[in-house]
Amino acid sequence: MAEDNLITNQTLEERNLEFEKYKFRIEVIKWFIGSVALVLVTTIIDWGFRDRTAGLQEVQQYDKYVTDLIVLNKDLGQKRMLAQFFSNVTPSNKLKDGWKDYYKEVNKEYMISIAPVRNNDSISKVEYYKLADKKILTRDEKREMTRLDSQIQEDQRIINPAIRLPAIALAKYYDVADSWESKGFAFLFEKDVDNAILAFNNSENAYNSFHQVFEISAYLHKNRNELKDPKSSAWKTTYRDIATNYTWKLPPTLKAKLLDYAK
Repeated sequence: MAEDNLITNQTLEERNLEFEKYKFRIEVIKWFIGSVALVLVTTIIDWGFRDRTAGLQEVQQYDKYVTDLIVLNKDLGQKRMLAQFFSNVTPSNKLKDGWKDYYKEVNKEYMISIAPVRNNDSISKVEYYKLADKKILTRDEKREMTRLDSQIQEDQRIINPAIRLPAIALAKYYDVADSWESKGFAFLFEKDVDNAILAFNNSENAYNSFHQVFEISAYLHKNRNELKDPKSSAWKTTYRDIATNYTWKLPPTLKAKLLDYAK
C-alpha cells in the first residue's frame, strides 16, 4: 500500500513538472509572439511602406519627364531609347521590371515600323560598296555614290534617332529656367549670395545654357567668401561685372538695374 502511494505521489510530481514545463513553453511562445514576432512583422510592414514610398518618389520624379518624353512623344525610336535607358537605371526593381516590359512592347512596334527602312538601307549599302570597290568611276557613278551616301545617312538617322524633346517639354523647361533666373536676380539684389547661386544653378539644370545663368553662378561661387557680407564693397563690383559680361538675352531694364546697384 505504501508503495502504491509512493508511485502515485511520483506520478503526480511528474505530471506537475510536465505541466510546469508546458506552461513555460506557452509563456515562451507568448513572449515570442508578443515581442520577436511583433518586431518582425512591424519591420516587414515598415519596409513595405518604405519601398512603396521610394516607388512613389521615383514615379513623381519620372512624371515631370515621362509625360513629355514618352506619352506625348510620337517618335517610336525615341520612346524605345528612353524605355531602354529607364529599364537599366531605375533603382526600384518593380519599376525597372515595368520599364523592361514597356521596352519589349515598344521595341516590337519600332522594329515593325523601320523594317522597310532597314531593308532599303541594306540595299543602298550593297550598291554603295560595289561602286566604292571600282578604281575608276564615271560621272554618273560618282553622282550615284553621292546619292547613296545621302540615302544611307538618312536611313541611319531614322534607324538610330537622336533624342529630341517635344516642343511642349522645351517650353515647360524654358519657363522653369526663366522663373529660377528671376529668383536668382532677386536674391542677388537682396545680397543673398548663397540663395542666388542655388537659384541660378536650378535655372541651368532646368534648361542647359539658359542665358548666362551658368556663368553668373560660377562667378558668384568664385567670389562667395567676399560676398558673404552684405556690406562688402565687392557687391558693387559684382553688379558691374555681371551687367558688363553676363547679360546675354536679358531685358535691358534688368541690365540697367544692375548698373544702378553698381553705383
